[in-house]
Amino acid sequence: MLPPNPSVLNWLVRGQLSSSLHRAIRLWVIINSLYGENDWSGKMPDPWNYPDFRSQLFLDSHPHQDQMSAKVIASSCVDISCLCHKSCREIINLSTSDHEQLITLTNLTKPKLDKLLDSNPFLTVHRSIRADLKVLVELGWLRFLNSGHYRCPNPKSLPKFSEQINTLALTPLSNRQQVELIRALETLALIQPNLHIVLDPISAQLQPTDNPNSADQRVFIEIDYILNDATQEQVDDIQAEIEELWHQAEGGVIQFDYNLDSNTKSVEVIVYPVCIHYIRRAKYLSAYGKDIEGNIQWHNYRLDRIIPNTLKVLVWGDPTVPPQLKTMRNQGTLPTPQYVREQLESAWGFKFYSPATLAILRFSSDFADRFIRETFRHHTFQEVSYKQLQSLLRKQINDPIELTTILNILKNRSPTDAYFKIQIREDDINIIQRMRSWRPNGEVIAPLSLRKRMQDEALLELNHFQ
Repeated sequence: MLPPNPSVLNWLVRGQLSSSLHRAIRLWVIINSLYGENDWSGKMPDPWNYPDFRSQLFLDSHPHQDQMSAKVIASSCVDISCLCHKSCREIINLSTSDHEQLITLTNLTKPKLDKLLDSNPFLTVHRSIRADLKVLVELGWLRFLNSGHYRCPNPKSLPKFSEQINTLALTPLSNRQQVELIRALETLALIQPNLHIVLDPISAQLQPTDNPNSADQRVFIEIDYILNDATQEQVDDIQAEIEELWHQAEGGVIQFDYNLDSNTKSVEVIVYPVCIHYIRRAKYLSAYGKDIEGNIQWHNYRLDRIIPNTLKVLVWGDPTVPPQLKTMRNQGTLPTPQYVREQLESAWGFKFYSPATLAILRFSSDFADRFIRETFRHHTFQEVSYKQLQSLLRKQINDPIELTTILNILKNRSPTDAYFKIQIREDDINIIQRMRSWRPNGEVIAPLSLRKRMQDEALLELNHFQ
């Protein structure tokens, strides 16, 4: 198969050996184990998933938990013959000329390279090994199927070694700008996992003194992502499968089982996937098709509630694909991400398929000066004078009883307070949570249903503290 010489290792990481020696060695081991004398591809199921691969890669003593750090794994794996305990030198057995070539390719000093070669490339978290498999998919050594499963391609179609390497050109950016770019990408990689694949090539082009790890970071972006490591891995696999479908010219429909509640009650869903959002601590798929109630309509699905290993891609000719979706495809009217964006911009709230309604909010002028004015909430969020409210409400509220009630409320409010109008998706949880956070300093004047909900919650909250 592939010889473990520096040129091959450099080729596997696209010329970025200085920052990716550990990954290069792991990729070489995986490739030669799958297609070499060990023939793992013939020993694992077809297709196989990460647990199948992990069982071949490590001994039984190696911890399986995704949440474990490399330090904990090192102390927990008691069998020193496990791959995680082997150093780079033990794995690739470099000659003197290989060592000299590594110094040339990595531009590292001999002491630094020796220290790196004495470290253990497989003593890392499972997330890194999973990322290695995704790199091999990008390089053409593996095929990604569905629900985190992989398949080895035909040996005749495997990549051929070439000394010519395509590197990422970032010459328009200064070293300082590249540092900032890497830091931003490292944060965003939590939301878009595929960014991990391009981080190493960018990092390798930095001067040693400009490496992001060589200086204290002063600006931090904390993404409130509520999933544990294991669930996050499942979500990443689901996201990767959906994105792979979007890269295909024909597109397609997906079918999956969806958890409705914590009691694991689930329903089958068949939808056309449109786009993925990160909203308030979780990822959602916006899709159109047969939803959780069996109706053909829009719905936002939390990716972590899609039951692992149930997601399937359906070809358009599949009889289970709803006829409405087939008709839309034939007519060229399948929903688009642009439509979703337009609906999100027309009213405040992520539940873009729910009816929009006018909301009137009141704040004290002092609170509005400090926290509301000069901030952006939504395109439809605008301040309105007390004098304008009556005519605005008469134009937009058709129910005479609700209109009269709201106007009576306004009669008892100060004209010097700050009033704002906005179009909202009333039943959207994000809107409800925002109203809750403003509640001690603000008031929902309209719609009355949302006002009543805030009133009931405030009374319940007060009762907790009595």
